[in-house]
Amino acid sequence: MRKGTILVPRFDTSVVGDTYGDDEVIGAAFRLPVGLTGSRQRHWFVVVRRSRDVRVVRLNYLRVLHPSTSTSRLALNKREYTSWRGMLERCRNPKHDSASRYSQRGITVCDRWKDSFPNFLEDTGPRKDNETIERIDNNRGYEPSNCRWATMKEQRRNQNSRLIWFEKDGLRMCLADWCARLNVPWGRVHQRIQRGRSIEAALFWKGRTSHSSVADRADSADVATIKR
Repeated sequence: MRKGTILVPRFDTSVVGDTYGDDEVIGAAFRLPVGLTGSRQRHWFVVVRRSRDVRVVRLNYLRVLHPSTSTSRLALNKREYTSWRGMLERCRNPKHDSASRYSQRGITVCDRWKDSFPNFLEDTGPRKDNETIERIDNNRGYEPSNCRWATMKEQRRNQNSRLIWFEKDGLRMCLADWCARLNVPWGRVHQRIQRGRSIEAALFWKGRTSHSSVADRADSADVATIKR
């Protein structure tokens, strides 16, 4: 930790009033920065009351002992909460690994969401296991009219890079749909194209052959790009 760094704990008030067996949460959940705990793991802590006894315990400890008694948004909507926190971190932290694609591009979180997880959850609804938050227009920020839950397959159609189309036997589809149809990993096909293979060769490649690679370069008529 650098000298002069200010360490600020994080809080979540949605757990106040929750009960875990005989324990009642009477204060906001808080998570201390790594530099204050000496541990690389950052756990959520809560203040609980049992009769006249008041103590501070780890929230995960209560969940393990009483897995079905919590009613808080933090406990019931952990996936959505994780997405919300990640969204804020990408847009607010200039040292984030993805800062060049978010904060440095001016991507921000709207006023309705930036300080309110309940508002975010109300607007987006529940998230499935294989989904993450997606911005429909990559040049706009996180706001209700520009965000949705989407799978990685759906998000590939909305990436910053060019969308590649391919036509064969009268069937024209984008590269992601061809990969899904042929059950070929999209990343593998994209890597083959980056190495100079044609789209057809990348999709239908079965292994090394002794055939000429002239066909690999004859794909210009098969590729079209569309604006983002």
